[in-house]
Amino acid sequence: MNTFTQKYSLFNMINEYNKNKPLIQAYLKEHPIEHFDPSKPNLIDPYNGKQVEDMDKKILGMTMGVFVVALVINIILFIIAVVLLITHWKNLPSWAQVVSLICLLIGMPVITIIIVLVAKK
Repeated sequence: MNTFTQKYSLFNMINEYNKNKPLIQAYLKEHPIEHFDPSKPNLIDPYNGKQVEDMDKKILGMTMGVFVVALVINIILFIIAVVLLITHWKNLPSWAQVVSLICLLIGMPVITIIIVLVAKK
């Protein structure tokens, strides 16, 4: 079972986005997906040509809109963490450099941001 930080890490969310790409794209294009009838070919997966079956499915326990917003926020936090880490790299103690880099690589940008802001000289 995944822990909270692993379940909602940037890499896991991008992986879930790739798995559910046709469904999310239909949601973003405002196609009707709430009352999907599997007998009607409303949505075809462009990658394998098969009909998408489960239209009411949640992604990582979130509805489609919440998942998209959470993914965008996670990407923005990741970019902020990378920028902060690069700009303050020379001012960080070695332990902070290692820990923040590890946190960034495993997909926890908030912890990286906190470490950089607390540990900068």
